[in-house]
Amino acid sequence: MWRWLSSNDVVAAVTWIGTIAGGIGLALTYWQVRRARTAAEAASRAVRSLRRLNSVGHMAYSYSQIELIKRLVQDGQLAPAQSVFHSVKRSIVAGCQAAGNDQASRDRVEQATRNMVAVDLELAYGIDASERFSALTAVRALIGLGDFLSQLESELSGSEVEPAHEND
Repeated sequence: MWRWLSSNDVVAAVTWIGTIAGGIGLALTYWQVRRARTAAEAASRAVRSLRRLNSVGHMAYSYSQIELIKRLVQDGQLAPAQSVFHSVKRSIVAGCQAAGNDQASRDRVEQATRNMVAVDLELAYGIDASERFSALTAVRALIGLGDFLSQLESELSGSEVEPAHEND
């Protein structure tokens, strides 16, 4: 079976060179695949870090908006307060989703949800000029939401940022 290799030295040399080149090509392909996988993992870590930083930015912005809403409620400007609050609710919901899964985090999310409902309800009462409106209740609920956002922002920004790349 291997007789043709020894009968023609040129064919034998070309065959061995081709075999060695194929082995080198296979090794280079494996190396490139490993590098590509490492790059994909680094990109995934970078995306997670950016999402966390984006969440921190949203929490900080929402916290400042909560402060604005409190001032609007205290000044009796309930329709603008309700309008601003509607835009902030998405960040609060995102914050609830970003919170941990331990019991303390679930309790904080439950309290934030109650506070969100209370603010919505009090603003609706105030706009309808209902006797049930209580600015104090709305402000207390807003303070609770601000505390929730502040704590969540601190937790998100205080966690270690993963390196975007590793040494190959």
